[in-house]
Amino acid sequence: MQGLLRILCTFLAGTLATAAATAPHAEPAFVTHTRVYTSREEGYHTYRIPALLSTPRGTLLAFCEGRRAGRGDSGDIDLMLRRSEDRGGTWSAQRVLWDDAGNTCGNPCAVVDGETGVIWLLLTWNRGDDTEQEIVDGRSADTRRVYVASSHDDGVTWRDRAR
Repeated sequence: MQGLLRILCTFLAGTLATAAATAPHAEPAFVTHTRVYTSREEGYHTYRIPALLSTPRGTLLAFCEGRRAGRGDSGDIDLMLRRSEDRGGTWSAQRVLWDDAGNTCGNPCAVVDGETGVIWLLLTWNRGDDTEQEIVDGRSADTRRVYVASSHDDGVTWRDRAR
């Protein structure tokens, strides 16, 4: 849906499937819909590439790309984060985790180490003036690079990205 990014909690999938089997025409009472990111708000034209993680403490971390100028896959794209400590009832103000001027920072993929609780965030960077097709074809001025960031405090702070 244009202009709206809905975050779907994957941990609810099994619960919703069970509820649907017992009451196929009724939505369970505990399901709510929340606009976590809305296009054309807070200085961004579009929000895309959502990723959601539930931490061991139950905090929800909602990542996405904040695309400043348009919907395109290249240009000035920042990596965003919002946190919810009450299972999605309320959300923090959005934070920019990575902004590299006019370059593209995104493709968030978050995982948690079940033993240590460390949250690992994989992400990518490329020049904002390199298009997806140029990168794929090997004709870009630079290449797409993969980075890893980590949080040891439930997504409050993040350690520097490293190649």
